[in-house]
Amino acid sequence: MSTSGVTPNNQKEEIIDAFENVPEEVILNDVLIPLGRQSFSSLMELAKSSARFRRIIEDEFLWRALCNHYFPYLGEVNPQGIADHPRLMFKNEYERYKKLDSFKALNAGMKNILASLTGSVEQISPTEYLSSINLLNLYKISLANGHFEFWQNLNAFYRHAAFNLAAENGRLEVVKWFLTEKSTEISGVKRGIALRVASQFNHPQVVQCILDLSSSRDFVEQMKVEVKGISNTSRSQVFEWAKKNGLIEIQDAYQVFEEMHTARMAEPAKRPRI
Repeated sequence: MSTSGVTPNNQKEEIIDAFENVPEEVILNDVLIPLGRQSFSSLMELAKSSARFRRIIEDEFLWRALCNHYFPYLGEVNPQGIADHPRLMFKNEYERYKKLDSFKALNAGMKNILASLTGSVEQISPTEYLSSINLLNLYKISLANGHFEFWQNLNAFYRHAAFNLAAENGRLEVVKWFLTEKSTEISGVKRGIALRVASQFNHPQVVQCILDLSSSRDFVEQMKVEVKGISNTSRSQVFEWAKKNGLIEIQDAYQVFEEMHTARMAEPAKRPRI
């Protein structure tokens, strides 16, 4: 089925008539899921065409498939959420992308963001972005989601932003690619920042990957800076890493922080003034 023929009313009616006697399971698996992967906007247009299509599109199996296509990392980060509430997970993740600093002031649009997630930036119409900055941000999303061919389209600033976004999303294989294939491009400071981001979004495997693949002096120095922003779980990982590698200065810095944190927690709460 051609997705370009979905929008006009007469063609919508032809599609509805053609599938009138087709079982809903066949429509779901053979039409709607492939259509949603190819063109999400066309899927939403089709949903408006009839009560039957609207009902089928509510099926959680469809939204689970769309989550796996556009946001594959969600299955690793929150498998229970994907199993129980895939449509809500899809909506929330899309909204999160819209709120990224990259897009707050830009009219990126759902079509463009979803195209960048799958590396299909050629689907973006030139009239749909305000400037070349929009396109760079879409390339950044593509790179952060494992479409490594977009590396060549970005400068150092956007490459580092893609690295951070991959760490935030828990994209272990993407983070590992950055640290192995492009190791000279990612400084110790950038690695430390990405580790903190991965820590804050609860991705211990990404934290461990960065620790295992980083040993430069500037990374060690950055880890002293990041101590306050790292989660308790990740702080333990960093401490064990420092202990294993004989980095006394890191152990001392984290030990001091732990002692200060414990002391603060032990302080009695101040009574409000009456």
